[in-house]
Amino acid sequence: MIAQDIMSTCVISLNVHDSVKAAKEIFKQYDCSIIPLKDKEGRLLGVVWEKDLLDIQDPTQSLDAFVSSEYIK
Repeated sequence: MIAQDIMSTCVISLNVHDSVKAAKEIFKQYDCSIIPLKDKEGRLLGVVWEKDLLDIQDPTQSLDAFVSSEYIK
């Protein structure tokens, strides 16, 4: 078996402006525990773990709270 046998060409990602509710739905839909987080230009900012969303009370909150002000540009 080689990497291309198990890799997917469909890459799931979240946008920094997505809501917590939308992110939870994507985690559930794709049955994953970690998803890349991108900015509006499509640059990778980091990743969001499903467990990071568990304690958030406001489902309308955007994911920008997960972004460090000092990410690599």
